[in-house]
Amino acid sequence: MNALLSAQNGPSNVGDSLTSASSTPGYAMKADGGDSTVAVALESFPGTTPLTPLVRGEQVSKGKIKVLISRRNKSLAVEEVE
Repeated sequence: MNALLSAQNGPSNVGDSLTSASSTPGYAMKADGGDSTVAVALESFPGTTPLTPLVRGEQVSKGKIKVLISRRNKSLAVEEVE
């Protein structure tokens, strides 16, 4: 399914876990290790699309990508797997 994505937490790659964007209702963002997740990215989002109005004092890129809905209470960081 399609999802709205914010680059608030940096660009995302295929396979990245996504969580809800704290500053933009209705948008997802790349999850940090330990965050609850709502989906997995099926497409990359470089975060280079036109910038939107200020979010916490900075401009953030937003767009739409395909995702797989995947609810988890904690995302894994590479360091936790190795």
